[in-house]
Order: sequence, then C-alpha cells, then structure tokens
Amino acid sequence: MADQIRSSAKGAAANALVTYDAGSAPGIGFAAITPSDSQVYNPTPRALYVGTTGDIAIKGSGDTSPTVFKAVPAGTILPCQPAYVMGTNTTASNIVAIY
Repeated sequence: MADQIRSSAKGAAANALVTYDAGSAPGIGFAAITPSDSQVYNPTPRALYVGTTGDIAIKGSGDTSPTVFKAVPAGTILPCQPAYVMGTNTTASNIVAIY
C-alpha cells in the first residue's frame, strides 16, 4: 500500500511529495500508550514498542476477545496493528505506538 508524505529535505526537494510503502516504511509518528479496555486507536499503530518487560493484551478492530503476548522483553517492537491495548492483563509498561 503506497502513501504519500511531504519531504522534510532542504533545497529544491523541500516539501515535495514522497511516495513510500506504509506497510514496510519506518514509523513517522509516535505516541505513549496508556493501556485501557475502552480506548480505541484509530488510526491503528503499525507497531508497538515495549519499554518495560511484561504481558501485553491487544485486540484488533474485528476481534471479540484480546490476545495476550506473554513476557514481552523490554526493548521489543511488536509488529502488530492493535485497535486496543487492553488495561486488563497488560503488565508491560512504557509502551509507545509507532505510526
């Protein structure tokens, strides 16, 4: 899936539209996550960074129940697109959404 963003380059290329593959391009936005059973992430992040080891319960937009990733090590980037990062059963902390 190709998307376009404005270039941050200097000179003649400044502010030019750049096409990139949103599925494999690096993240361009970041936000701290506070796990919650009711907070919906829209748009969904392309991945989650885990700062402190623990379990992470996530739910996709079409899921009826969460999936728990057990004992996720600190420093892990989970390549997932959760609509929810659940407060219930999430013990990891310092979680960052990568967009």
